[in-house]
Amino acid sequence: MTCEESHKFHTARVAGLAKGGVEWIQAMTMNYYEEAVGVVRAAKDVNLPVTIMFTVETNGKLGSGMTLAEAIKKVDEATDSYTRDFGLNCCHPSHCESSLASLDAATLARVKQLRVNASKLSHAELDECEELDYGNIEELGAEAAAQKEKYNLTHVGGCCGTDNRHLEAMAKHILKK
Repeated sequence: MTCEESHKFHTARVAGLAKGGVEWIQAMTMNYYEEAVGVVRAAKDVNLPVTIMFTVETNGKLGSGMTLAEAIKKVDEATDSYTRDFGLNCCHPSHCESSLASLDAATLARVKQLRVNASKLSHAELDECEELDYGNIEELGAEAAAQKEKYNLTHVGGCCGTDNRHLEAMAKHILKK
């Protein structure tokens, strides 16, 4: 979708959520900036704060090939920096590291959330799996906790393939500090 198509598509949904009393819009698994722009514009239309969570591939880039820094910059340019904060979801910490490490201080300060996948497999590989890959639970907990501390993240959680064991491992490593 273009930014305009995305805005039109998401307007009814965001307006309905606003009418229902939500206090905050959070759009996850954004693969390209144009869709994110549409969500942010729809949230702005109803004066709701919004978080955009991008997804990166094993190379640390969005599916479109854009870097996280480029995507955040384009969303901010198109929406007068309306987004409350940004995050990454649906990716293993090892896939997120290069994205986070490449951000300048001002951009990194706006990235507050991380929701990780259990598996180190690519999205394409996961789509072909016949069994769920739970990954290495302890390693995932340690890596997510390390990124929370290193990048000053406020929200860390699980996405695909995670369950209470993964969340407990993350909490154990976060609270150990």
